[in-house]
Parts: sequence; C-alpha cells; structure tokens
Amino acid sequence: MQSQPNDHPRPLEGVRILEMGQLLAGPFAADVEIGDGETVKLPTFVPKLSETPGRTEWIGPSLGARNREIYGGLLGMSDAEIARLQADGVI
Repeated sequence: MQSQPNDHPRPLEGVRILEMGQLLAGPFAADVEIGDGETVKLPTFVPKLSETPGRTEWIGPSLGARNREIYGGLLGMSDAEIARLQADGVI
C-alpha cells in the first residue's frame, strides 16, 4: 500500500505509550502516588536531559475536588442539585 500525502503516523498519546510494554520497561513511565499509598503509571518526559531531566511534581487535584467550583460557580447549580448528583453517583 502506497502512502498518501497526508498519511503520516500520529504522535504517541500518553495512553498509547502506557500500552507499549517496551516503553514501560525503560525510563519512559513512572509510578506517581495519588494518595492513600495508591499509585498510577504516567508517561515521563522524553528526552531526558542531563541538566534538566524533568519530573512530575503534581498530577492535579483529586477527583471531585473542584466539583462545587465547577457545578456551583461555573454552571450555577444549587447546593441541593449538587448534593443530588453526588447521592446519585453522578459526581
């Protein structure tokens, strides 16, 4: 099959990197703690530079930490509506 002009490989997304065993065996992924001793594997920075190798210092807020800000502040939902979503397991 011959390549077309726009037929080029897609860059590796984080999830695809983590599915590739040969990359997980090298320095391309790291276990990062997310709380309560639980860890997740995240892609690391590539290339690794000797002077500034890069590292993950923070993976973001915990799941749901900004629900009130988003649902209440941004979307204008009341506390009762947010509580109902929480009770229903939606958020």
